[in-house]
Amino acid sequence: MSQENPFESFLNFQKHFSPSQVPGISPEAWSDLYRKNLEALDQVNKVMAAGYQACAEKQAIVLQEAFTDAQETFRRALAGNASDDNTATAIANAGGLFEKMLSNTREIAEIMTQANVEAMNILQRRLGESLPELEGISAHPGDRPAPRDKGKATNA
Repeated sequence: MSQENPFESFLNFQKHFSPSQVPGISPEAWSDLYRKNLEALDQVNKVMAAGYQACAEKQAIVLQEAFTDAQETFRRALAGNASDDNTATAIANAGGLFEKMLSNTREIAEIMTQANVEAMNILQRRLGESLPELEGISAHPGDRPAPRDKGKATNA
């Protein structure tokens, strides 16, 4: 019995649909388009990696501060007596810690939002550049679509 992979022809789709096999497609233009797309994805990966790194660094700082603040709060609570002043101070400290936690959470969210926006801008820019490139990828000038007039609206 043969151990042939039934999906081999599907997995090796490149040999059937490579630009050199498709009439009217310039292999050089296709590989240039592909290279530019990969470069854009590389930029996106770098931006996202930097965003994740900045986020992890901020989370480490926040965690260290939270442990330090918690130790200080417990030390004060255990050192004092159960008077109303100590209780009010503990409640005020807890409120301050909560506000600090919200601020840190907001800052972490902003770090990730900034990385996501920058990555999406790279992808949108590349998409905008690649559409005209796709229209002009034809190897034969007669096969190219007619240029669109961007100033006129068409009603179909």
